[in-house]
Amino acid sequence: MQSLAIQVIVRCINHESIIMRVDRAAIYEAAKKLSNWGRWGADDQIGTLTM
Repeated sequence: MQSLAIQVIVRCINHESIIMRVDRAAIYEAAKKLSNWGRWGADDQIGTLTM
């Protein structure tokens, strides 16, 4: 598997920018943490659309 790293520029509330280096593991971790999959039960198919 190829390594993947991207730079993300984040604009903060105080209008300063922060440059972060994000790798594949961080992307997968965030996707898993923020996922709505299964949030409304195992048989739900459109719950995220109605959120």
